[in-house]
Amino acid sequence: MSSSHHRSGVWVQKNKTHKNGQHKSKGELRTEQKGRTVQGGQFRKGKKSIVTKNDRRNRRSQRRALNQLLTLQEKQKFESTPLDVTIVSTSPLINVQNFLDLFRDFEEHEDIEMSEDCNKPDKSIHKVSMKFPRWKISLNFRVADMNDLWNTLDLAKIADLVIFLYDPFEEVSAETEDLLSSLLGQGLPAVVHCLYIELEKDQNAQVFLKEKSEVKKNVIKRIKAWFPDPHVDFVSGNADMSSFLFRLSTVRPASVEYREMRPYMISTAVERVNPEDQSQSGSVRISGIVKGGTLDVNGVVHVLGYGDFLLSEVIIHERADNQKGKRQKDAVSAGDRTLTANPADQPSLKPEEEIEMEDSATNSQLDAASVAMSKKRLMKTVPKGTSNYQAAWIVDDDEKEVEDDGAEVNTESDEEDVDMNKEQMEADGNSLEDNDTVSEVEKNSEMDLEQIDMSEDADGYDSRLKEQDEAAAYAQMKKRLQDRMFPDEIDTPLDTPARIRFFKYRGLDDFRSANWDAEENLPREYAQVSRFSNMKSSKKAALNFANRTAVEPFNTATVVLRDAPLSMADTTSSLVVYGLLLHEHSMTVVNMSVKRISGFEAPVRSGQELVFQVGFRRFKAKALFSELSAGKLHKFLRFMPEEEHFVISVYAPITFPPAPVLVYKDSEAGKVELIAKGSVLSLDPSRVVLKRVVLSGHPFKINVRSAVIRFMFFNTEDVNWFRKVKLTTKNGRVGEIKEPLGTHGHMKCRFDGQLQSSDTVLMKLYKRVFPKWTYTPLENGK
Repeated sequence: MSSSHHRSGVWVQKNKTHKNGQHKSKGELRTEQKGRTVQGGQFRKGKKSIVTKNDRRNRRSQRRALNQLLTLQEKQKFESTPLDVTIVSTSPLINVQNFLDLFRDFEEHEDIEMSEDCNKPDKSIHKVSMKFPRWKISLNFRVADMNDLWNTLDLAKIADLVIFLYDPFEEVSAETEDLLSSLLGQGLPAVVHCLYIELEKDQNAQVFLKEKSEVKKNVIKRIKAWFPDPHVDFVSGNADMSSFLFRLSTVRPASVEYREMRPYMISTAVERVNPEDQSQSGSVRISGIVKGGTLDVNGVVHVLGYGDFLLSEVIIHERADNQKGKRQKDAVSAGDRTLTANPADQPSLKPEEEIEMEDSATNSQLDAASVAMSKKRLMKTVPKGTSNYQAAWIVDDDEKEVEDDGAEVNTESDEEDVDMNKEQMEADGNSLEDNDTVSEVEKNSEMDLEQIDMSEDADGYDSRLKEQDEAAAYAQMKKRLQDRMFPDEIDTPLDTPARIRFFKYRGLDDFRSANWDAEENLPREYAQVSRFSNMKSSKKAALNFANRTAVEPFNTATVVLRDAPLSMADTTSSLVVYGLLLHEHSMTVVNMSVKRISGFEAPVRSGQELVFQVGFRRFKAKALFSELSAGKLHKFLRFMPEEEHFVISVYAPITFPPAPVLVYKDSEAGKVELIAKGSVLSLDPSRVVLKRVVLSGHPFKINVRSAVIRFMFFNTEDVNWFRKVKLTTKNGRVGEIKEPLGTHGHMKCRFDGQLQSSDTVLMKLYKRVFPKWTYTPLENGK
């Protein structure tokens, strides 16, 4: 039987294939991908749009036009309001008033509109306002007092432009260096460096003119440590004023972020709402131009030197461009707009519950006996003409301590009164046979005797030296050196059981990865502080003025303070009003990241009272030092580090970052010394700072991995109490306590390797520490 194969004919049915268009099907894509992940949007439908050359040209022109419009609007804002210029003289030899006379006596003075404020009792210039139509600028000059640090910082804080005047023939002093460090630490707006010389008075003027370029280079080298790439302008007379004014007209104020976040206003007029009111507090009206951010009528304002206040109303004045050279009227005109505050939307400024603070009066009082001893002087009887140095080598039995009131206190017995010269001759065996000679010698010696005050040297150096301060500084230096050599190591007390002395401490297996409940055992002060669940979102909400009654910047306004001290209206200087953001009147724990400045080497102990300037606030508080680390737990520092950054935690009002921080230390003569600067790190009361103590012991007997340790504890109960705490050694061994031996604190321990006899066994214990509630605002610059 033969096999046959069927062949289909031409009329057989043929089905059409699936038409998937010009793209691949999902199955084909999965097959090609072979499990690889494809980014979204890679296979978009439609053709890719092609940008032509004309389109790119049009986009560039549109962006350029938009930038020009924004720049023009910003320029118009600054041209419509005068620039506040602060003049800082770096040398006491520079006469700033003569520098201002160059503006007054400019050759084109007919085009200058000028007005001066002489509000101070000594008739000195408080503010000079000038308008230069040719250069389209209006300037309000204010001169900083170099002897008043706070005044200089406050004027630079609200200035749009700072002019530094340099003397070409004088080096920068140490006081000026500290001032420049403080100004740079708080942030500077636009800066102009001016090399000022008076040709008529300076004898070296001709030499300076010949070598002007070299002197300029020397000045640039001098200030390059603070200003990396400075441009120095030369001003010596009217011939240089035209180019200098052009320089001022081209400088635009730099943006200082912490200042631009908040509205601020410099007072042009301050008065009482009710002049007949004789009470201590009432309503005060302050007028000025609002700059920076947006002013909330229902918010809180801070007046430098006086504190926080609420507003009752704000009057926005209509721009009066036709009143050139005239002071803005305080009276409300028809075009003015009044915004009234709503008391229901305003926060409460009532003082919170007082916190009991440690009584430091007993620590600061001196013992009466020590004061009396410090006032006594040591008197010695010596021949006339004897110097203090020679008298120090003479042994005198009649040394007496004389008090300041003249009363004598004998240091030795006064029963025997023997002549010093006669005793010396008898001791040497030299006897005088002639009685007349003896009497003559005694008479001469009695005539030549005098009393010398041995308590101080000739130049009075010892009287100016304070022994108690010297002893305290030496003790601090010794403690810092000991803490550097043996960090956190302390001796176990002999009179107090270790389980009682370190009851609040606990051991941690790993400091960096350990967990610590931030809500346990909180002090009573934490009931007064505010906390943020998310500080960034809270800051964003504080900067949102969409639903608030607010005043836009660059508007002339008058704010009426409620319950303000009426003495504020009697001040002779300009007031600076800052508008606070939401919640910035509440207290919290402010953590600041700072670094010690170079040149300051004195030890500063944690818990010492320091002066802080955080943003626009200035206050005193006791500092809590800790490490700047990325973990959840942060180690407490007993002394301020020398090189690396660290964190200072204090109780203070909320100040949203970024905000500059300056730290000062009180010194003699009522002055302060800059010791550190940095910025606000966080507003976090839950930041855990742990104080570490290290107990040390020494190997007594070593048997391979086991060893008997002594001198860490001194009784069996303490060994059993700390039995679960891990042990470490300085050579890197890790161990544990197995059992106590005897009753004198010896304990058997086991380690991960054999100990060396020279090794030291350590036990690290930790407890959480908190800052002290010692916040004291500095009022009126004090």
